[in-house]
Amino acid sequence: MKSLPLPALLWCLLALMFPLPLQAASPVERRALADKAMELGNWNDALKIWREILPLPENTGVHVAADLGKAIQCLQQLNKLELWDAVVEDTVKAHPADWILLRDAGIQYQSAQPWGTIVSGEFRRGQYEGGKRVSSAQRDRVRSLQLFEQAMVAMQKAEVPADQQSGFYTLFVQSVSAVEGWELQSLTDLSKLPDYEDQGNGGYGRRGFGGRGYRGGSERGAPVDEKGEPVYHKTPESWASAKSDGERFRWLLAQQAKGSDVQRMQADLTLARFLQAQFDVQTIAQYWRAPEDEDNARQDGILTLHTLKENETIARLATGVKRFTLPDEFNFIAILRRITENRAASPGLSDQTVDEFAALFTNRRQYERAAGILQKAIAERKDSGTTLSWQAQLDQIVKNWGRFDGSMVQVPDTGAKLGFVFRNGTSVSLTARKVKFKELLADTKAYLKSNPVSVDYQKANIGNLGYQIAEKDMAKYLGEEVASWQLDLQPRPGHWDRRIDITTPLQTAGAYWVQAALKDGNKVGCIVWITDTAIVSKRGTSEQQYYVVDAKTGAPVAKANMEFFGYRQDYLNDKQRTGKRQANILTRNFAEFTDDAGQLFAGAKMLRDDQNNYQWLITATTESGRFAHLGFQNVWFQGKQQQEWNQRKIHLITDRPVYRPGQEVKWKAWARLAKYDSPENKSEYANQDFSVEIYNPKSEKVFEKSLKSDAWGGFGEVLKLEEGATLGVYTFQIQHPAGFQQQGSFRVEEYKKPEFEVKIDAPADPIMLGEKITAKMTAKYYFGAPVVNAKVKYKVQRSAHTARWYPYRAWDWFYGPGYWWFGYDYDWYPGFSRWGCMAPVWWWWPQQQDPPELVLESEGSIGPDGTLEIPIDTSLAKELHGDEDHRYEISVEVTDESRRTILGSGQVLVARRPFSVTTWTDRGHYEIGQPIETGIRALTLDQKGVKGTGRASLLKLGYNEKGEPQEKEV
Repeated sequence: MKSLPLPALLWCLLALMFPLPLQAASPVERRALADKAMELGNWNDALKIWREILPLPENTGVHVAADLGKAIQCLQQLNKLELWDAVVEDTVKAHPADWILLRDAGIQYQSAQPWGTIVSGEFRRGQYEGGKRVSSAQRDRVRSLQLFEQAMVAMQKAEVPADQQSGFYTLFVQSVSAVEGWELQSLTDLSKLPDYEDQGNGGYGRRGFGGRGYRGGSERGAPVDEKGEPVYHKTPESWASAKSDGERFRWLLAQQAKGSDVQRMQADLTLARFLQAQFDVQTIAQYWRAPEDEDNARQDGILTLHTLKENETIARLATGVKRFTLPDEFNFIAILRRITENRAASPGLSDQTVDEFAALFTNRRQYERAAGILQKAIAERKDSGTTLSWQAQLDQIVKNWGRFDGSMVQVPDTGAKLGFVFRNGTSVSLTARKVKFKELLADTKAYLKSNPVSVDYQKANIGNLGYQIAEKDMAKYLGEEVASWQLDLQPRPGHWDRRIDITTPLQTAGAYWVQAALKDGNKVGCIVWITDTAIVSKRGTSEQQYYVVDAKTGAPVAKANMEFFGYRQDYLNDKQRTGKRQANILTRNFAEFTDDAGQLFAGAKMLRDDQNNYQWLITATTESGRFAHLGFQNVWFQGKQQQEWNQRKIHLITDRPVYRPGQEVKWKAWARLAKYDSPENKSEYANQDFSVEIYNPKSEKVFEKSLKSDAWGGFGEVLKLEEGATLGVYTFQIQHPAGFQQQGSFRVEEYKKPEFEVKIDAPADPIMLGEKITAKMTAKYYFGAPVVNAKVKYKVQRSAHTARWYPYRAWDWFYGPGYWWFGYDYDWYPGFSRWGCMAPVWWWWPQQQDPPELVLESEGSIGPDGTLEIPIDTSLAKELHGDEDHRYEISVEVTDESRRTILGSGQVLVARRPFSVTTWTDRGHYEIGQPIETGIRALTLDQKGVKGTGRASLLKLGYNEKGEPQEKEV
């Protein structure tokens, strides 16, 4: 006879403890059985019990709410999310007036997995084969709000105590405001649930909203009204009279505040945080730059944060960055001050707000105000446990403080320079000590050769030498002091930072530990590298190239001794492991000389294939005392047949990207081995079978066939679409018996001629940087009437603009104008951007393009004449990018009453200098001996446009009698 397994034995014991059948047991007894089953990991048995007792009438309040949470936990453990909605909704249906259960069910929807699959017309959370992936995020949010609303009505009928009501409204507030700020402008319809949103085959849909709380400024900026003013949400008389979710949010806060003084402070704090997230200066963090030294006294400019009053702010709105005055009701600074000073009502909440209140003024660069808040809190609240934290923050503001701002590797005989940032201090003492770097390298190698049980990567990280000396007690590598000096400092007022360049007396090659001690302040150090030799490394196909040069002149260093030291971890299997040792450290060491050109090619003989995963420390030395190093770095050879260049692929094309119902979809595919250096031009997948399936947007199979490829691995077919074919994206699934496959898609849409057009009327000529522009959008039907009652979405993006002219050459059509240019920009030379000849920007030349900046994005209603004005302020671009021209691109999307959407676009050029130059020639190219007729016109611009004409000079290039180039002004 077999013995019973432990879980079965325990269930037998439970059966003896509860001899009555489960149906006759009380909810308390059955709850105990379910809890015990969960402890044993019997999630399915526990779930069965939870589902039986959840709908029981006697199971109410906190008990049924807790039971629901445990049932959902069982579903998650069993990965049966397809039952999630049924479990929650069946429980809610059984207890429609239990406000505690309804509240917790609403909370459950906030943290539910926000995506699933439509299978046979039914939504199932999770992913299932043959279904359509959809997002349930918006639907879950609406259902959560419905349950909270239902709970609110039940709670009001039950005459729940005020403190419990306040707690409920606190949770309700979080549910309503758990969206982007601009989404609070609309009123969520709670009378019906929205449809699931199509997510195609890739994404997981929008993330759940639970636990996020309100969200602050987004890429769109805070919302504005028709006049371009910030949208503030007033408190309505009732929940039902609210005109937006923002007003619902304010009404719920008002209900929360009725509970007690603490709840009122908490509601005020929630409102202050929401307003600050929408309208405080952190919303412009991406635009802000460190001010120049003289900016303390500067009062103008949109980014002068230190000049803001307590009822002012600078924030990013949907229409761009704006400075404006806060109404008293929405002044988050006043609200935070009131909470901070009302310590009698709630000491904990008031103390918690001190940090936020001080940080608010720190963000505004108003450090004296922040210091005053912290000083007052420390003096008044000596009993608070956070005074030490406040004192540390205060010391950061008012005490003398400094740090090094990085140091590049420098060359000898130039006086190495260091960046230094400080505040408040008036004097700093500096010392420099030689670092015994060669001893450090020797010890590092010896440590790795000793095969330690586990590698201390700090010891192997020689590039982090400064940290190791300061924090890891490695002062033994510091040599004698070689220099000491003192500097007088001139701190900026208002506890602002100042950055200076410190020129050291260090002239000779080596590594130095430079330490700065600020008078009555902190002490900080950094490593200064001065090198006379550099190692340049370049990866090749089957070898690594090294080039040893003079760091100052770039001249090659011949016959340099290059020593390679490498290490790697050889991980042990289970049988080989002993104690704590998980791997052995393998090392390798060899050396070679550079050739007369200073080069060394480390190929297969030097760095074998089995050494590719080594980390290499490389040094270069000469008899004259030169020294340079690289390390530790990985050496990896590309090889000729890497995976990405040797793949089996199916290339699929259709004869057009979009079709109408009733048309034929002609498609063809080719199977090839993507081995681009293959000597034979043939397909190894000729005359083979491929399975092809095509699915419509409803995930219904509309085509299935096995096709044989031709001699080139190609195969194709024609799909005849039905007249009533489903609109949307159709998906290919092509598979080879060997396992590789390919997907593809095409769209099926109904084509309708556009009934109206959208135009953008913007200044055609460049305007001055810093001015305000008004672009006018016009939407008209083709029969002449304006488009009215339409919604308009628009956005404006700014990017740098160049308009460089170069003489015509024969291959401009292929390479672009100026392809022959051989010079480069001397942008390091002061003023070069104003008078120099800038190199062309070729489309085919690899370069780092700055992404366009989203200046504004908003929505508006079209006027009765079919127009909408779009204001654009270029003052921010002038302050941040005043040394370049700009292009503002306007994109508009107009949707009329029939839901027809038409797009429009336009652009405005903005010049940084008050003139524009136009040149022309009478033809594009000339033969030798032909006259060249050219003209030039210079225009000076002001705020009104063209002011007059100016003069310009042309240079005639030629050669003198000696064949030397010369230029002559004409």
